[in-house]
Amino acid sequence: MTFTYPKHVRLFSLILCILSSNLYAGGMVIHMFQSEKAIAQLDDSDLKQLISQNTNALYSGTQYPDAGYSPSFLGQEKHIWGEASHWAPFIETYLGVVIEKCQGRYLSDSECGKLASHFLGAAAHGIQDQVFDGLFIPKVTEVDHKGQDTTDIGIDMVVLREHSRDHTIPKPWYTPADVLVDVYRQMNFSESEANRSQILTATKVSETGRYGESLIAPFLYWHYKKLMPWGSRNYMTYPGGVEYGGRITANFWKHLWKKLNGVNDTGAPNITTIPASGEQHVSINKRDTDNKISVTFDRYIIPSSVNNTSFQVTDAQGNQIFGSIGLFAYSGQTHAEANMIQFKPYGSLEFNTIYTVSMNASILDEDGASIFGNNGYQWQFTTEKSEQYQQLNSQGFCLGLPKYEPSSTSIDVELQTCTETRHQHWYQDTNNQWHNRSRPDLCLDVDGDRARSWRRIKANTCNDKSLQQWQYDSDLNRLSLLNDSYAMGTFLNAWAGIELRLFRPRNNSRQQWTSTLTD
Repeated sequence: MTFTYPKHVRLFSLILCILSSNLYAGGMVIHMFQSEKAIAQLDDSDLKQLISQNTNALYSGTQYPDAGYSPSFLGQEKHIWGEASHWAPFIETYLGVVIEKCQGRYLSDSECGKLASHFLGAAAHGIQDQVFDGLFIPKVTEVDHKGQDTTDIGIDMVVLREHSRDHTIPKPWYTPADVLVDVYRQMNFSESEANRSQILTATKVSETGRYGESLIAPFLYWHYKKLMPWGSRNYMTYPGGVEYGGRITANFWKHLWKKLNGVNDTGAPNITTIPASGEQHVSINKRDTDNKISVTFDRYIIPSSVNNTSFQVTDAQGNQIFGSIGLFAYSGQTHAEANMIQFKPYGSLEFNTIYTVSMNASILDEDGASIFGNNGYQWQFTTEKSEQYQQLNSQGFCLGLPKYEPSSTSIDVELQTCTETRHQHWYQDTNNQWHNRSRPDLCLDVDGDRARSWRRIKANTCNDKSLQQWQYDSDLNRLSLLNDSYAMGTFLNAWAGIELRLFRPRNNSRQQWTSTLTD
């Protein structure tokens, strides 16, 4: 059922949202963006048809769980059903209600089509929260020193400005309030804890907040770009961001679609691992978020079935590596809850070592069945080699890569606020080439075929070109091409800030570099 307030009430709520400096609706846009990316990756024609015909309901459902937080925006306690709507017991109960009401009529009955799409959107929200909060936000915290409150609203502002998102605002906003009340009753929520009036009011505030975000984004875009320089550039490609969230959402929907149609999903699970199978140059440092191992499932798992016996990391000699196993749930829970396992080694891993991650038959899905069967599942990755890693500093800033682009053969380099992160670490090999620690296959290079003044500096695929060979003069603190009379320096560009370029050697601070060893 769709609920509409009078226009003057909507206008007042909109103004209130705009004036608020702590807009609770942060994260709305990123959720809807991930769901949009998921739609494009569906290969089941019936499922894709369902969602394509009911995108209003899908996007309404994608934001629905956060609607329960709306009273906090007005200085009141959050609705208890808000947090509950993020997790498996709600989604599993909602699934059962949809199946009972519709009996598979998702394409032939328009109301059932909208209801099933709202359900899939709500399910997407929870798994997207797990990967965004578990993978992307910790990296933003490590690099930009900003936490969830800043990242949620900040990335929304950036996405709204850089990607036209207004087409994903549901028109009209769909809220099956009576069905949702039924779900909460089956979960033993009282009338005061969850009722129709609360749900409709909360979703209306959520709707108004989404419009408010679009209005304030042009004014806050540069503010958040400055607060989160790394996060605002990497929300699309970094694990947990938009593209990643789209992939895991599509996988989850495929599993839920089978359950909606009464099909027992006994096939091999679709899982996403970090590091990926066969990945090279994985970080060894305990402090790095890149050191974390994660597995995201296309279904819920039972937390108590995951322990240091059912989930193991071993080195090349078979020695078990111990660490903390994290889930978005209490580890002792015996009902299905989380979609993702995260493992953080207690100590640093070894350089240039092959590690094996194994999961056995004891890990159980939401139905209590073994996910991997008797054969289990395992994959391997290799850690980075031991090198003399250094940070290259100029005028108080460090040389680094601005973007996470694991498959790109060319990435810009820039001066950044110095942080202990891998994309600011470099090492020089015996061929006088400088490699980046997070992308050892990329070397400092001159952007162009000839070395001359004003050529820009990039990180390109390493080769034997002379323009990738550099010498560092510790007396003059100068980094220059090995066989040419050009040095790397900085140039203040009014439009782009500080750029890295080639210059004729001069004795000034713009061509002076210091090299600091790091571990």
